[in-house]
Amino acid sequence: MRRATVLGLTFVLAVHSVAAQDTTRFGDDAAQSLFVRSRAAVAHAGTVTQLRSLMLRGHLRTMAGNGAPLDGAIEIKVLLPDNFLRVETYATVQRFLGFSGKALLTAIREGNRVELPPEKAAPQMLQATQAHFTRLMLGVATYITSDRQMTIRSSGSAAAMVDPRETARAAVASPTPQSAAGSAVVTNSGLDPFSLDVQSENFFVRFVVDSITRVPVQLVFASGRQEPTRVAFGDRRTVGGFDLPYLMTTTVGSRTLERVVFDEILVNPELSKADFRIDRK
Repeated sequence: MRRATVLGLTFVLAVHSVAAQDTTRFGDDAAQSLFVRSRAAVAHAGTVTQLRSLMLRGHLRTMAGNGAPLDGAIEIKVLLPDNFLRVETYATVQRFLGFSGKALLTAIREGNRVELPPEKAAPQMLQATQAHFTRLMLGVATYITSDRQMTIRSSGSAAAMVDPRETARAAVASPTPQSAAGSAVVTNSGLDPFSLDVQSENFFVRFVVDSITRVPVQLVFASGRQEPTRVAFGDRRTVGGFDLPYLMTTTVGSRTLERVVFDEILVNPELSKADFRIDRK
């Protein structure tokens, strides 16, 4: 364990034993203890470092452009550290969201027609998709993606807001966790024993665990809306030595944006980079 001083006010623990792929720093001992316990609750046999790939299949209900319910099928494939593809299927329409390395894999396919996003929008969409993937892996398996230098601190017991002009770099360096997204949930002086603030440059999420089992139950983050987005994880079952959620629900306020129910989850299936592409047929 190595101790360092941040701005001369607080120490950060550089931890390599939690998981080999992590470059995670902890702002306080309580945060380190809670995250280690949460990770142990998810990985029943071995460690998170033994997770190489995932495949999740099921169905979802989301909303169409006119606000009407829209039901479809979903498949999510993950090949660590940097391959992710989510495919939603609604009758003859498929939506692709993902990336392979630095290549964006986002498109809409209807019949034989494939619509790709504008080339100039690709860098921003890649960044947003990578953030989505980081949140997914953190909430599902306490896995921290290797592309981010994360700092984890104990959360405050109540939400506060920060000046939108606050920079991400200042947020990470601050002894009091702030939002790297500008206007988001941040902490105050009263610590919540069951939540953590996870942040890096241009990334912030509040990580909430079950008060008894310590498995992740919710992520809270800003998403350009007045109210924060919440992703809840439920119906966890043991699969391949990991306690993984078969239910994910995304809400903003009282509105449900998406409900995903997985019928099948495979841990460490045989996947290769060839499995991460947009099917044009």
